[in-house]
Amino acid sequence: MSFKPPLKTGYVYDVRMRFHEPIQAQTEEEYEKEYQPEDPRRIFWIYDILDRSKCLLRMKQIRVCRASAESVLRVHSQKYYNIILSTAMMEAHQLLAQQEMYDSIYLSRETYFCSLLSAGALISLAVAVAQQEVKDGIAIIRPPYVPDIYFVQMLRGILWYTRD
Repeated sequence: MSFKPPLKTGYVYDVRMRFHEPIQAQTEEEYEKEYQPEDPRRIFWIYDILDRSKCLLRMKQIRVCRASAESVLRVHSQKYYNIILSTAMMEAHQLLAQQEMYDSIYLSRETYFCSLLSAGALISLAVAVAQQEVKDGIAIIRPPYVPDIYFVQMLRGILWYTRD
């Protein structure tokens, strides 16, 4: 009988997800004045705490890749996808007008790219767990432009669709 070391906990993190930031706040002082629960620095703080406490040394980093349009369209409508895609080409005033239609979110030209990174990271982690590359995992991600309850529904859709 051969000895297999226990599986580690996996994690996904990509510093590029911090690119999704409010277009209004350009300085540290502006961030402090315009508190936004979706602060792009939040994932860095989480990563930093895990790193300083040496937790990451006991974990396995899973490679992050962007989600494909096909993967996104398994759980989102084409209309929703197109709205997010269009943010990459919007001017600042258009982004501000669009984000006013929603509660407690902001948009930037990086919203589309960061959304694909976030979704892709989560998919990569789920695949690593399913293939027993890791025993479980933590996704240090920011799902830009996804209300919390919708995000849970999206996850259910992904897990149901890829249950095998």
